[in-house]
Formats: sequence, structure tokens, C-alpha cells
Amino acid sequence: MFFSDGGVNIPESLLPKSGNEFMWIGILLLLNFILLSSVRFNNGKAFVHLFKLLNSTTHVDDRLKETYRLESFVNVGFLLNFIIGLFICVFYLAIDMVHLDWSISIVSSALIVFWMFVMQSLPPRIIGWLIGESLPQKTILANTFVGFHFFGIVFSFLGLVWYLNPYFKKELSMLIVILFVLMNLVRIIKNSIVVISAGVSWYYIILYFCTLEILPLFVAYHYVEMNLGVDF
Repeated sequence: MFFSDGGVNIPESLLPKSGNEFMWIGILLLLNFILLSSVRFNNGKAFVHLFKLLNSTTHVDDRLKETYRLESFVNVGFLLNFIIGLFICVFYLAIDMVHLDWSISIVSSALIVFWMFVMQSLPPRIIGWLIGESLPQKTILANTFVGFHFFGIVFSFLGLVWYLNPYFKKELSMLIVILFVLMNLVRIIKNSIVVISAGVSWYYIILYFCTLEILPLFVAYHYVEMNLGVDF
């Protein structure tokens, strides 16, 4: 400015800073921080109990009654944190790695989170009704929700890291996929142990995996590949 021989061009209006279109993600991450802080304030040992429950398999529902119930604010706060955290991570994968459009990324991310929440909470009741077996549904649901609680914290953290350091999106995307697979493996293993302990045949367990775990993923993969032009 001091050493130039010409005038300085002053823009008529301020231009928006690059990346402001993702400001709403920052608001969601702030909401997650408020949720987790509220959970900590409501139950000072909530996170300690969560790690203990994660290492348990059977009678998790009974142990939840001694720590925090499924209908408590702690459970609701953890679940909302999971939904928001997973949504942010899936959205990042959709828009940055799969390169979907903005609107398609938002809708597909919301549908994936909704599908996960419903398909991992409702099927045990349907299977129990179809096969006529008395499944330990409360323990299965408790194991599923405990997994949501723990991995929701991890997804929220990764979403924050991605928001602050987008240069590491390739490494973070691989880590998100690995954690997504790990979350489902932990749920399947823990609930399989519960179901087998209840005397349910391996035949019904394999039938459940094929119809309600593998088949929906197979259908979703082909739908995305054929209609959105995405090749994984």
C-alpha cells in the first residue's frame, strides 16, 4: 500500500469468507457440546457408567436401571448427540468424498441416520414375533443404545476435527468408515451372545443377518450406484 504507485481498489461490499456455507455444522457441533455438558451436569458419573456398560454384554438393561434409565435425560441427550454426530460425519463423506450435491448429501445423510436408528431398534421385536421366540429384547435394546451413546461421542469428536482441519479429510473419512463398521460389529457380537444365551438357534440368527443386516445394505448400494451415478 505504501510503496505502490497506484490507487487501491476497494470492493463495494464484503465478500463472504470461504467455508461459511458449513457454519450450520459448527452450530450442530456446538449443540452436541451443550448436550454432553448437560448430560455431565445431570449425572456426574454418566461417562464412567457408559464405559462400564460398553464392556458388559448380558444384563445390561438391569445395570442401566442402576445408572441411568432408557427414558432418562441422560439417555435422550446421548441419543441426540449420536444422531447429530453421525449425521455430520455421513454428510462430510457424502459431499467431500462421494461428491454428491448439497441437497442430496443432506437428504441421504438424514435417511442413513434414520435407517440405522430404526433398523437397529425395531427388528428384534419383529424377529421375536415372527419366530415365536421370547427374545431378551430389553437387553438387546440396551446394548444397542449403549453403542449409540459411546460411538456418538466419537463421531461428534471426528466431526469437530474435520470441521477444524478439513485438510485431513481423507484420513478422517477412512477412520469414520472403520468406526462405523466397528460399531455394528460390536453390536452384532454382543447381541448374538445375548440371543444365544437365551437358547435361540443359530438358524434364526443367520436368517436375521441375511434379511435385516446384509440385504438392506445390498439394496442401498445398488440404488446409489444406479440412480446417483456413484461408483464405490
